[in-house]
Amino acid sequence: MKKLLLLLLLAPIFGYTQLNSNAKAIKQKSPELYETIKRFSENKWDDDYQMVVYTINNQIDAFIEMGNLMNGDKFDEVIWFKSLLKWSENPTKVEEELLDGKVQAALTSNIIQWDMVLYTYKNQLEAKLSY
Repeated sequence: MKKLLLLLLLAPIFGYTQLNSNAKAIKQKSPELYETIKRFSENKWDDDYQMVVYTINNQIDAFIEMGNLMNGDKFDEVIWFKSLLKWSENPTKVEEELLDGKVQAALTSNIIQWDMVLYTYKNQLEAKLSY
């Protein structure tokens, strides 16, 4: 019984040692985005490889969720744009690329903290819709 309990407690930790299905798909379909997120994760965690993998998974999940929200009825482009710039390593470059119509380059080749973009976007939209 103790071994089973220990296994159940440790299972989430072991789950972070591999890329999840979203990360594997992005690695295949959008290698530039994957490499940018990987570079961000490695810079943040250096040789803590479990945290690198966790961060890659987390960033890619947030990127995908943000993409899904963009297709929704309540999507607010202004809030998204401000959230994106706030959490971009180089907001000026991202803004220039977006205004030049280079959307894919802006979103895939720049370091952007997608989890924070998503968090900020959701909170700002909720606040806007509450009054």
